[in-house]
Amino acid sequence: MARPRSSILKYMISFTLSIIMLCIMLTVFLLTFINKRNDNLKEYLNRVSETASLEIAYKYNSVASMKEFKDLAEAVKYFQGINDSKLLAVIIFSRTEDENFFKVQEIIYTDKAFKLPYIKNSSINLSTGKNYIKSGLSEVSADPKIYRENNFFWQNVFFPLNVKERTFSVLLSVNSAYLENPVSVIAQDDLIFRKYIFISISSFIILTVFISLLYMHNLTLFINSLAHVVKKAVSGESKFKLNAEIDNDFKDLAYSFNNLISEMKQKDKKISELSEKDYLDDIFKRGVQMLKDDQLHEAESIFYTLSYLKPEGFGSYFNLGVINAKRKNYSLSLEMFMKAKAANPEHELTNMYILKVKSKIGNNAG
Repeated sequence: MARPRSSILKYMISFTLSIIMLCIMLTVFLLTFINKRNDNLKEYLNRVSETASLEIAYKYNSVASMKEFKDLAEAVKYFQGINDSKLLAVIIFSRTEDENFFKVQEIIYTDKAFKLPYIKNSSINLSTGKNYIKSGLSEVSADPKIYRENNFFWQNVFFPLNVKERTFSVLLSVNSAYLENPVSVIAQDDLIFRKYIFISISSFIILTVFISLLYMHNLTLFINSLAHVVKKAVSGESKFKLNAEIDNDFKDLAYSFNNLISEMKQKDKKISELSEKDYLDDIFKRGVQMLKDDQLHEAESIFYTLSYLKPEGFGSYFNLGVINAKRKNYSLSLEMFMKAKAANPEHELTNMYILKVKSKIGNNAG
């Protein structure tokens, strides 16, 4: 006759399965949280880039309006003479008889290494998708997507160009390379964090299953032994003796269970601490390390991005002041140190640097 399964054994199986399900749910929650955080941060960086790109478009739209070009050749000559590191290319589109087609009138690359999939005098079909080229005939607008190819980051913005009685749509490809380092840091940290989550959760599940199996095995032996003794007592046998280790088995059972709960709490605490970790602080530390390594351009990109994300932050402005002081750009350095002082008026080192920078500016003026 088969021995009935212990209710405690059933409880342990249910408990183990519950722990595994909890771990799976916690993993899904953490990954959802990470994806949402990264999406929000990348969306914010995209908005920062779009704002900067639109400012450039408004600038050149204003200049073009004031110049009142006599013909398209004069406008092309103007754009060819632009020396702006923020611009990668300028493309001028003209209307055709079919409103769904535009002609590539001129292509001007301010960075010779940069290329776009347009050919001069070819026609572009706008019958599908959002027609940013067409909207560029009447207003300044931006394609919100940030493109990346051949180590270039850029965003396309459009504005109208009026030459005599004709209106052209001008595309500006604006350099967004200053976002490359923050995005790379976010992606790298995100990959490390995901690996840590999977390793921690998997290890915890394996450990839980192993301990549960071992415990259930020992508990089954103990229950069988106890049942055997109880059966003898029920049958009226008087000459029997309880195993002297029974009490110890109960102590070991309680001790093992408490250890399991303690380990669960420690794991939950670690996972909770990881979920509350400040990723912007990690990016700041990366920027400080780059500054120490004299990677000024990369450090500057990170601190400018952090100053957008945390305008009230002290550290970003302070380090931007140090970077510009190293470059001997004392005016901008003073401006950054003054912003740092506004965020933390009591910081003595900031006040000392402000005096030094003012002295440098005074000496240069003399």
